[in-house]
Amino acid sequence: MELIIVALIPVVCVISWFRGQYFIKTLDSLFGFNHFVKSYYCKYIWKDWISFGVPFPDQNSMLLHEFLNALLNAFGLYLGQKVAFYIFIASSILSFWLFLFMISREVNHIASFARIVASLFYTFNLFSISFFWWHHMGLIIYWIAFPILFLSLHRLVISEKIRIIDYLTIPLISTLFASAINPLSISISLFAFTIYVLMCVLMKVNSFKVMVKRILEVFVLTLLINTWYLLPQLITLKEQLIIARGGITNPEVSIKAFEYASRYTTLLNVLGLRGNKLIYVKYMTDYYYNWAPVYIHNTFMI
Repeated sequence: MELIIVALIPVVCVISWFRGQYFIKTLDSLFGFNHFVKSYYCKYIWKDWISFGVPFPDQNSMLLHEFLNALLNAFGLYLGQKVAFYIFIASSILSFWLFLFMISREVNHIASFARIVASLFYTFNLFSISFFWWHHMGLIIYWIAFPILFLSLHRLVISEKIRIIDYLTIPLISTLFASAINPLSISISLFAFTIYVLMCVLMKVNSFKVMVKRILEVFVLTLLINTWYLLPQLITLKEQLIIARGGITNPEVSIKAFEYASRYTTLLNVLGLRGNKLIYVKYMTDYYYNWAPVYIHNTFMI
């Protein structure tokens, strides 16, 4: 019954939010009209974005573009995007639900209700609504994958006996959700995983040598399986850092960008789905946004 509810909730979301023949293109979204071309360009490190070109390896996005290309070719632009959003929302809910189910293993009405509510809150909360679902698809993919990665680490650290699938889960998930792999997501994951492992060491839930051995084995296996997109990033890391220092990683630029992006992301705006800065700064100069004042001041907008 729980799985049926988990599968039906995204249907309601897609029908109510993405109705009509519209193609949604948000800020930094990976959605495009031709993902075959996007996948083709992902094969090459050198990009013609700046001057004579810059090294920007993004092979990790190839699988995502191939997946979206298959959906849009099979269902068309409008319906294909709706199917993609359904898959993303359902995967996010299912990912956290599976994490809770594997940890608790309780089967009763209260536990089932708690798992469903918690999974919905993980997928749709103030942080995810204002930062993930309207923004970059790679971040959405990371949001989906994180509970499964954490569950895999939990089993590696806690379980007395583990199967081959426990060793392969993290490497294979890292490949399947490769488009979410970037320095930010890696640092967040390592920070969370390190804290959890340290807690397990302090609580002596398992032998320290066993935990270290398993983690190192999975780490090496993950590197080997994901060499196809990690190696190009490592090779061009120096050049990427030089380019990045003049951009968003520059402290002054980063602070200004954060102030600009978060200026209108208040609690009430996020709850009313009005946190996007563009509807405030563009409606006075861009005729496309002439509807913005009505949207901003609509008391009944939820």
